[in-house]
Amino acid sequence: MTFILELVIALIITIIFIQREKPKLKFLFYGYAFFLLSMLLQVPVQLFQGYLYETKWITIPSLVFTFVLIVIGEFTKYFSLKRFLHTKSYKNAILFGIGWVSLESINQLTLTIFSYIFSLFSIPFQEAYFLGEQYSFLTFPFFFMINLAITVFVIIAVLKKKISYVFSAILFAIVVSYGLYFAEGVELLLIATMLFLYSIYVIFRYRNLK
Repeated sequence: MTFILELVIALIITIIFIQREKPKLKFLFYGYAFFLLSMLLQVPVQLFQGYLYETKWITIPSLVFTFVLIVIGEFTKYFSLKRFLHTKSYKNAILFGIGWVSLESINQLTLTIFSYIFSLFSIPFQEAYFLGEQYSFLTFPFFFMINLAITVFVIIAVLKKKISYVFSAILFAIVVSYGLYFAEGVELLLIATMLFLYSIYVIFRYRNLK
């Protein structure tokens, strides 16, 4: 039921944005496609982490793998927008981002895909709920806004030709991942609220970027 609700919310957001801004629809499907490509690029890292976990051959903190996965994801966005799509329109880039984060923020979709891939190699996929299961009903809207704000930094890097904004995206993603990983209880709720509000600020701060 939650999965269907998340899909409906993502669809509503997408339709509203398309009707208001009139971007090129193909960028939505580019967002879907390049997100899936990003997941494929992350598979070797995920499998290596799972292998180390199973064999206990060497201990590498999971946060190190989180950092690597974040870098892969954000640079995939950057190069897909800059090199493959040659994006010069903010509204088209945002539609690309909406397509990307619509899939990225659906927790169950990501878990299902990775769990299937891992099963092919007989390695268990370690599920992670950054907000904790008690906040599961907030997972989609929270991560949708967070991921869209991160994507906005990447879009700025492309449109303004300043790659430093990609590193801003990576830094923000790291703050989100590490902050939510270490926080608990009331502290977790406060950090999540601050990150959510900052994401809204970033999205609306650059909404008129040309």
